[in-house]
Amino acid sequence: MSEALTQIPLDRFALVRTKSPEEMEASLVEAYEIHRFDVRQKEDFKGQANLVSLGDVSIGFCAYGAPTFVEFPEVNSAKWQLAVRGSGRVPSRSW
Repeated sequence: MSEALTQIPLDRFALVRTKSPEEMEASLVEAYEIHRFDVRQKEDFKGQANLVSLGDVSIGFCAYGAPTFVEFPEVNSAKWQLAVRGSGRVPSRSW
């Protein structure tokens, strides 16, 4: 497999790399203004977030080494979530 295919998405745009759930939460609060961050197995936690802004568009990537729940605020924009591994869910709300 080529090196390019094994790299983490947006790896050149690191926001945080940590084994501390508290540090991960603080970074996500600052970058995304998240409302909630819960980690079930804190002793196994590894987290990273990458973020790049391209004018009016920002692209982010987050990965966690333990089951994690993150609640992002509602925003007046489009949000697309793709679970590369594991599972992810974006709830839909009626306007």
